[in-house]
Amino acid sequence: MSQEELLLSFQDETALDWFVRLAHPSLSFRSGHAQLDALNAIIPGELVEIVGRESSGKLQLAMTLVAEFLLCESKAAQHRAVVLDFNGSFRTERLRQILVNKMPQLEENESAIIGHLDRVYYARVSLAAEFEQCLAELKQMVAVLRFVPFIIVNKVGAMLHNLFDDNNTDDGQRQLKQILATLKEFCASHGATVVTINHLVDWRGYPTPALGNAWIKGISHRIFLHRQNNDNAETNGRTEFSALVLSEKVPSGKFRFSLTNRGFDSSH
Repeated sequence: MSQEELLLSFQDETALDWFVRLAHPSLSFRSGHAQLDALNAIIPGELVEIVGRESSGKLQLAMTLVAEFLLCESKAAQHRAVVLDFNGSFRTERLRQILVNKMPQLEENESAIIGHLDRVYYARVSLAAEFEQCLAELKQMVAVLRFVPFIIVNKVGAMLHNLFDDNNTDDGQRQLKQILATLKEFCASHGATVVTINHLVDWRGYPTPALGNAWIKGISHRIFLHRQNNDNAETNGRTEFSALVLSEKVPSGKFRFSLTNRGFDSSH
């Protein structure tokens, strides 16, 4: 490599990129699934989308990421999880179960469990306007409390569906792009990592993430989840699932997983 090429390589790498490349624990996000974690599928400081059909494990992956996030000591001081939930399916009881199964000693330490759960800010959001209001309030909260948010948006397709009601397509597209820009601003300005959970729709005979072309092109990193529906879909009484990581920033990869009391888990 020439001196000029070496200089350019340094100029292209930001401090965040450098920490990510060195796998600094305060930045990395883990699920406990070896193959997913090896791909660095959740990129710190980026917008990532989990996509799939119903019952494909999307929410379970998100909850597992939150559980691992809460158990990470290097994130305890300055990081908080923020959950924007469409229908109440992000349940504290399930998150608690995942936490205890990942760290069994918590079962005898109720105050420690409460301490972990207190680091999760939760809001129900049904419409695009409520979503925008939550983001505005979150921006103020981050400025005052000075924490780094890990944002989970559960069922973003349903949450923003009303943008396309009443044939108000142009205004809806503008509002959608603004919401996308706001999420990216959280990443760029506050170091946030944002994970949206979206469903698939059929478009011209092909499955595609909901919310249209602008949304699809606006997110360059996705994890597609699929529930196996064939005769070999069950192993030891457990339904088998597969995942595909597609990204412009990390290597793509495909692997299997299962859902257990530990949440998103390795397939055995």
